[in-house]
Amino acid sequence: MLSPETRTDLSPGPREAALAPAKWILICIALYLVRVLPWAMSELWHDEVITLGDFVLGPEGSGPLHVFRSYPVANNHMLFSAFGWWWVRFLGYSLDEYLLRLPCMAFGAIVIVLAVRSWRRWLGAELACLAGVTLAISPVFGAFACEFRGYSLTMLLSAIAVQGLAEMSDGRLRRGLWVQLPALFLLPLVIPSNALLAFAHALFIALWPGWPGSRRTRFAVALALAGAGALGLSYYLTLWDQFAKVLHETTGWTSGLGVLGAVSLGVWAHLGWAGIALPVAAWRRSLWRPDPDGQRVWAAIYAGCVAVPILATLFGNYSNAPFPRVYLLYLLPLTFAAFRFLRPSLLWSRRSFLLAAGLTVAIGFAWERACDLRTAAAVRRGEHPQDLLQQYYRNRTDLRGVAAGIAQAGAPRGALVVTDAYDFPTFRFYWAQYGMPAEAVFAQNRLPKDFWPQARSLPNVSLHVVAGDESVAARLFAAAAAPGAFVPGPASGNRRLYSLLPPSAP
Repeated sequence: MLSPETRTDLSPGPREAALAPAKWILICIALYLVRVLPWAMSELWHDEVITLGDFVLGPEGSGPLHVFRSYPVANNHMLFSAFGWWWVRFLGYSLDEYLLRLPCMAFGAIVIVLAVRSWRRWLGAELACLAGVTLAISPVFGAFACEFRGYSLTMLLSAIAVQGLAEMSDGRLRRGLWVQLPALFLLPLVIPSNALLAFAHALFIALWPGWPGSRRTRFAVALALAGAGALGLSYYLTLWDQFAKVLHETTGWTSGLGVLGAVSLGVWAHLGWAGIALPVAAWRRSLWRPDPDGQRVWAAIYAGCVAVPILATLFGNYSNAPFPRVYLLYLLPLTFAAFRFLRPSLLWSRRSFLLAAGLTVAIGFAWERACDLRTAAAVRRGEHPQDLLQQYYRNRTDLRGVAAGIAQAGAPRGALVVTDAYDFPTFRFYWAQYGMPAEAVFAQNRLPKDFWPQARSLPNVSLHVVAGDESVAARLFAAAAAPGAFVPGPASGNRRLYSLLPPSAP
């Protein structure tokens, strides 16, 4: 029998077989599908409907290039909208939610494959597998990876850019550039603010003390990375009037500090077990093992460079900070940095590895359950939470169910329906999908003055609202200038149709 030193066969040993990438890719993808499939089959929410209706399906008769020449609202994630245009036609205009969202879920699955298979070069087999489990069970990654918008494509491109930077840090400059530059160029074509990752990477190249090349090469590489992002962003100069209007009109959160807190909490929850291990490894130096490769320094400097654009955009505009979901761009860079920082501090056994994987899954499910309970309570209070952990629309079927119930019972002839601004796009979409006229649905914030007094002169007209309870229904009727008694109708989940009764005879 050959000794370990003279063994010549290439079959994996027990430990290598247990951590084989193919095995853990299957485990992580299965976990990911369990996580996201219920969300993928839920109704399309406000922004998804706008993306689908305004850019993917319409305007009628327009080709895919129109999405690159029309930027009326920030919902147009151009590169994704163009892909969605092709995908819907490939499906034969099927609008089943899980089919529409399938490419988005696929982008998320590719990110998991990259983490498990490619990141092991820098993280080691154990941490690469744990990174895959973390992404699969994350209450943040999965929730946005299954949306019919450009977030999963953003996270995929950012993961590719991170891998390119890691390749470059190992001295493979040309390979790192070939991997990074296309990703950094394409990122702003999904969402304009994605260009900031290119500047974070350029800043890292300028500051990293372990740079393997000359000073001149360092400057040229940093310039190339920043230039790729700037070139992608410069496309919006061709649409400057539209782009400037969107910048002026787009609203977000009123507190940059509030967004920073939401993003920090979201990233910490996303990291799961690593979110607990990281502060312990950072502050208890007695646990540190030697780090001759400087992985901790690399990770700390990279995380600091990524934090620069986050802080700059949050505190550069105090009155209108971006929505937390804008910072999904940095989720994969921060994930890679966190796990790379941990690598020198950990010694693994099979038992400790499985314990960490189990804790990651348990923490992910615990965060999801806690956030679902908080979100449900907020929705019942009439609130609409939207951060990285709570989305009021996630896993909802209420508006689709109400529209289906009305269609099954037979919509009243001449029915006019009023909803609040949050429910309007989704309810109108499903109302039309069930064969009822889309122009019969109105948003509360767009109602003309004396809406009902003017509309009730039409023949066979009736007024209805979709609301969470009777108090909200009364406010919607009042907004339509239609005070009076009303009765409940079909309901689904937290939403019900209420119908205005005709005035009593004198």
